Amino acid sequence: MPRTEKNLKLFFYFSLAFMSAEIFSLFAYFQPFSANFFAFAVALSALCLTLYRLEYGLLLIFGDLLINSKGYLLAVHFAGGEIPIRLLIFVILMSVWLAHSLLNPISLWSKIKVFFQAPEKKIFTIAFFVLLGGILIGTLNGFFWQQNSFNNFFLDLNGWLYFFIFLPLFFSDKKAGFWRRLVLVFASGIFWLFLKTAFLLYFFAHFSPEIVYLLYRWLRTSGVGEATLIQAGFYRLFFQSYIFILPAWYLSLGLMIVYFQQFGRIAWQKTVFYLYLVIGLLSSFLLLVSFSRSFWLAAALGLSAAALLAGRPIRIFFLWLFSWSLSLIMIILAVVLIAGIVKFPWPPTKAGQNSLTAYSERIAEIKNEPAASSRWQLWPVLWSEIRQAPYLGRGFGAVIIYQSADPRIKNSTTDGSYQTYAFEWGWLDIWLKTGIIGLIAYAGIFVIFFWQTGRSFSLELRRKLPNLTYLAIIAGLGSSALALAAVNFFTPYLNHPLGIGLLLILIYSLVNKKEWLDRSTC
Repeated sequence: MPRTEKNLKLFFYFSLAFMSAEIFSLFAYFQPFSANFFAFAVALSALCLTLYRLEYGLLLIFGDLLINSKGYLLAVHFAGGEIPIRLLIFVILMSVWLAHSLLNPISLWSKIKVFFQAPEKKIFTIAFFVLLGGILIGTLNGFFWQQNSFNNFFLDLNGWLYFFIFLPLFFSDKKAGFWRRLVLVFASGIFWLFLKTAFLLYFFAHFSPEIVYLLYRWLRTSGVGEATLIQAGFYRLFFQSYIFILPAWYLSLGLMIVYFQQFGRIAWQKTVFYLYLVIGLLSSFLLLVSFSRSFWLAAALGLSAAALLAGRPIRIFFLWLFSWSLSLIMIILAVVLIAGIVKFPWPPTKAGQNSLTAYSERIAEIKNEPAASSRWQLWPVLWSEIRQAPYLGRGFGAVIIYQSADPRIKNSTTDGSYQTYAFEWGWLDIWLKTGIIGLIAYAGIFVIFFWQTGRSFSLELRRKLPNLTYLAIIAGLGSSALALAAVNFFTPYLNHPLGIGLLLILIYSLVNKKEWLDRSTC
């Protein structure tokens, strides 16, 4: 099929681009003189692609979020400072969009009018503008009224600037099939995350500490991710961009259920089922390797909530049973894959015989583990600060001092006290920084999303012959949004480009249903 060949070609090109960026980053780390050259080369390529077609800039910026957790995979170094490649791509995209808009104001105004004629788009835009009011309050409060440290203020605020991607995403010309290309970027990014994670898991389990340390330092310096030794030769690998595996997991699971029901009727449907099984397996692998309790809890919550969309109790029960059984199969296969990588006999592994028991220990240590303990010690201090300014908050850059259980902090201080402007409790962070207006507006965006999801699902379900693929995608989008909101309780994502970018992708997918219904790649 021509479209299948085109999709495979694009998938290959996107995967090649991700691999090239990682190789450039590694080379720049080991040969620092080349760092600026690679960063400028990528920035220049981004500028040319965005000038050629604005939607390419959007694909680039979302691709960057998928593999570049903190934005410093590449950076321009000068005068003792550095400008991350993420910021360069963001500035390029927004500048090109603004130039197009200023040169074609009539075209922009017509897009805005058409956009506001769709009720589901209009209500999201209103919520975004209310949230913008909360962000403005946090900006004025932090800079002028509270006069927080400028360095903390800037670092705290800059992640929120990613909401401006809403403008080129919704108010720009895009050729037919943009959502298909976005899905392919998403799929190739998940595939590359798996390859990188599997390689590192194998490398750390089999090679000498000196070589492992070199890769570990690259991970930490570039901000790509974190590696934590759990048992001899067995590491926890956590990349902040793993947040994108949650929608991949939900969508693959839902579409597997759809194609399993039609298994054997049409030959190509078997192939599609196995394709989604592979995506689900890779996503399950990454979920397990992350050792993130926040992700595990959010994944379970979203999976359980999706079954409620079925409506009737008997449907809810069977969908819940089927989805949990299928997810358990994927998790078992993922555990086998992890064990195969860690225990591979050549070169001899350093991992112990019972290394996989680390998963049960991870759950059992929920109260005594340093990161969890630090969160609970932060909770009362953060609440106390919110109660002092519940309406306007304390603005961006507000700092709190609390007692941390982190061994690194304990070793570097006399009493374990830690001062920071970044807090683990994401929703409380939003409240403290943007006030009650920002909190209500942000929560309102999710409420609107869930309402639109439930409404779309219910309307389709009432049809005589409902589109099962449509129902699976809608359920996957709703589960992904719920998981993102849940993760943000314990791990801050909604004040960061990763969480904001994922939220914008989910909203775009929901309000542009016609595009993926007419040109579905499923």
